[in-house]
Amino acid sequence: MKRYYLNEIFSYIGNALSNSEKEYIRNNIPIITNDAESQNLKKDSDIRLMPDDIIQAAEKYSVNLLKKVSMSLRGYVDNNCEVLAKHYYYQNEINLFYRHRDEGCLENAIYSCLRQIAISEFALEEFRTRKDEIQEQISNTEKRNKDLLQLIDGNDNGSVLMKELYEQNKARINELRNFIPPNLQDFSGPLHYGYKQLCIILEKQGKYEEALNYSRKALAEHWGGNWHKRIEKLKKKIKKD
Repeated sequence: MKRYYLNEIFSYIGNALSNSEKEYIRNNIPIITNDAESQNLKKDSDIRLMPDDIIQAAEKYSVNLLKKVSMSLRGYVDNNCEVLAKHYYYQNEINLFYRHRDEGCLENAIYSCLRQIAISEFALEEFRTRKDEIQEQISNTEKRNKDLLQLIDGNDNGSVLMKELYEQNKARINELRNFIPPNLQDFSGPLHYGYKQLCIILEKQGKYEEALNYSRKALAEHWGGNWHKRIEKLKKKIKKD
């Protein structure tokens, strides 16, 4: 999955954070360099990460910083990230805010659920078709083949091995381009945290009708989970009322 440069994110949300808050976040996120090694780099331009890495670091500092960062970061996520990056960002928001629900974060958790639900159909389509994932794999493999062509020189052992790898990569690219996604009716996505957590919250609040509607929507969209069981349980609770 694509990663995003910290300097770009800080440029977007920077005015909302103090220098000390930025420094804390920078020093408490998992760092991925261009060679995919974890290191504690100091240059923002070298640091690539997922947006949810930032809110996880912010939560370590304080709940207030978590709230502040999330309010600013959502705009960057919605405007710049691929659909599954958005999906997982809001999933992490949900988990973090619900963890602090007794510290004034329950409404934040509900809002995060709704934001994830708002893109649920787009996320499910990506899980099913793997369109963005496949295009990224094709681009990366084509780049590797371009580099291999520059290294192949003659018929020495090294060149023969690189030629074999080049052909394997071509076959892989062809396989990716011919990928046929499963039919929607035969496909079940992963568990959707936004739907699940929102239904739990609504049920605890006695809002059974709302929880039932969201459960039915999750089932209709083909998200994973025991939605039939939840729907039946909510129907029984509605009848008792």
